[in-house]
Amino acid sequence: MGFELLQLGLTPERVVGQMKYAGGYLVDGFIECLDQQPEDPDPVFYIFAPESLHQFRGEAGEAPGFSSMMLSRSEVQKMLPISPLFKSRRFAFIDMYEVFSAYVEYFQKAGALGEREELREPLMKWQRLRQDAIDRYYERIEELANGNPKA
Repeated sequence: MGFELLQLGLTPERVVGQMKYAGGYLVDGFIECLDQQPEDPDPVFYIFAPESLHQFRGEAGEAPGFSSMMLSRSEVQKMLPISPLFKSRRFAFIDMYEVFSAYVEYFQKAGALGEREELREPLMKWQRLRQDAIDRYYERIEELANGNPKA
């Protein structure tokens, strides 16, 4: 995904920031790719608004959180009229199914991976770790808000 974003013209620093922001999208998107039927996938797209590069042009604009989202092909048409992302002049689609499939194929040819399904448990672990971190963050915020900070 990082290389895909670099090809869209993002600087390496912006790619790292976008990947940190999109970490949850990525794991969810890759898990969804595992569940796709190769003969008739409903591709999952990571959709990116290049306008979010405004800070490199010295312009004010929205926070990076409004710059991307993850949608399946079947969801795109429904979201077009309502998502702030689609109010941009332009946006890029990265087909997560194709990125994921290329990743799997590469590692299968290298002998480092047997079946696609072998990736399910590591991806689910990544998803759980991410959710645990989010939960701990919100618990900490709640503790601070209630005046019960733990040392």
